[in-house]
Amino acid sequence: MEGPSEPLSHRDLRKAHPTKGPLIAPMDSNRAYFQKNRNLVAKEDFTALGDGSSAWWTMGAHEIPQDIIETIDDNVLALLPEGTEIISIDPHGNSNWTRSAEIQTELEGEPRSYFIKATNFRSGRVMYHSEYESLKAMYEAVPGICPEPIGWGCYASEPLVFFLLCHFVEIFSEPADPQLLPPLLARLHQRSIAPDGMYGWEVVIGGGRIPVVVDKSDSWEGFFTRYVRYMFRAEEIAQGPRTPELDRLVNLLFSKIIPRLLRPLETGGRSIAPTLLHTNLWDGNLGVK
Repeated sequence: MEGPSEPLSHRDLRKAHPTKGPLIAPMDSNRAYFQKNRNLVAKEDFTALGDGSSAWWTMGAHEIPQDIIETIDDNVLALLPEGTEIISIDPHGNSNWTRSAEIQTELEGEPRSYFIKATNFRSGRVMYHSEYESLKAMYEAVPGICPEPIGWGCYASEPLVFFLLCHFVEIFSEPADPQLLPPLLARLHQRSIAPDGMYGWEVVIGGGRIPVVVDKSDSWEGFFTRYVRYMFRAEEIAQGPRTPELDRLVNLLFSKIIPRLLRPLETGGRSIAPTLLHTNLWDGNLGVK
């Protein structure tokens, strides 16, 4: 069994310096800046993309079998408190790449519920490892902002089935209260400054089935540039080469738009600090307790 891993610490809190002065980025390529910050143009290793970037219509009729959440594997049981009595396991929720269920238990006469996700996609190892570490870091910074994770790993009975186990939270799929969500996210950002001052993550990020392997950077512009370049490469693998017009627009994005928007945050005496950032934050990735 692999995991659970020790969570990353984000207790070393520091305040980001406030932004000062006008946000005006240089129009030229600023050769001296790029020579100083070579990570802006570093080439990424795309070999990790593998078949994780296959277009959805090329995946065939692969369906996650229902039976991977019909019984509780020994490696899952090992993560539950000693003396836990299993009452039931029932399907709960839905996902594109997993099966999910609620595990109802009793411990010393008290009911306890857990949430499990499982998949037999090979990408499950990266997905669940990164999700476990991410949930751990978010929960540590702002307890209650997400379900508390317990562990992840592979089944003892089927080593190619991966799972993630969390405490169960009854949530509803509806838009979050606009008066509550922004302060929670602000608190997450304020309390999760990266101790090493670097942008990036300690583990490979699972963007759905895509493993995102991007080295850390001491520059937000540098990390963001490499991250977006990596995702464009994943799109090329799935969809084929870009058209000349799209290629022109992509080149403009890297040469003009990203520098103009992001470089002023870290030049001219201004600075920002790396903090936890939840990507793809839309209604489908939100739940209301």
